[in-house]
Amino acid sequence: MVKFNSQREIVRQLIRSYFESCKLHEDLDKLGISNRALDYLGEQCADSAMDIIGFPVDDSAQEDNFTFCRDWLFDAAPEHITLDNLNSDVENYVDFLFSEFEKLKQEEPDLFA
Repeated sequence: MVKFNSQREIVRQLIRSYFESCKLHEDLDKLGISNRALDYLGEQCADSAMDIIGFPVDDSAQEDNFTFCRDWLFDAAPEHITLDNLNSDVENYVDFLFSEFEKLKQEEPDLFA
C-alpha cells in the first residue's frame, strides 16, 4: 500500500525548515554574515506552508487595494529558535496556523469566495 504524507505533515516539514533557516540566520548574523538566499528559502517554506493550509496570497506589496497580509502570521512565530525546543515550537506554530485559518474562514468568508 502506498503511503502519502498528510497536509499537516507537509506543513510541519515546511515550518520546521523555516524555523531551522531562522535559527541559522540568527547564528550567522551573530558572526556578521548575511545570507539573503537563506532568508528567501526560509520565507518560501513558510509561505508554501500557508498556501497549503489555504491562506489567501499575501498581496500587501501592492500599495493600492491589497486584500490580505500574512505579516501577523509570521509575527506569531517564536522570536528565538532553539534546537532544544524545535519540535514543540514547530507543533505549537502549526497548531496556531491551522486554528487561525479556521477563525479567518469564519470571520472573513469573503476572502475565500
